Amino acid sequence: MAHVTIRDVAKRAGVGVGTVSRVLNDNPSVSDATRRKVLAAIEELDYTPNPIARRLSLGKTLSIAVVVPFFTRPAFVERLRGVEYALADSEYDLILFNVESTARRDAYFRNVPRRERVDGLLIISL
Repeated sequence: MAHVTIRDVAKRAGVGVGTVSRVLNDNPSVSDATRRKVLAAIEELDYTPNPIARRLSLGKTLSIAVVVPFFTRPAFVERLRGVEYALADSEYDLILFNVESTARRDAYFRNVPRRERVDGLLIISL
């Protein structure tokens, strides 16, 4: 079977795409009966939300960037482990930018913080 879409779930549950989206986002405005129908359709179809579509619908990237120099330094590696641990159970992805030169650092500082690229930026510096 082709990739199951949110439209397939809506059709199976007999509801609109917006209702499926509200169920997926745990919106309290959906009745319990409708929520159960949608969740049953999701299970029957083995539906998994498309992460790119989800990010677009939320207006977020669900990404946190870390600009870090020298991955070889133990102190920086430990800090990165802490960041990864904090994000592990969240829906956020971690993007690492390794700064090895002043030119790369300046390029990252110019481009990474743009709103459409990441929701948060952590800078680990010397």
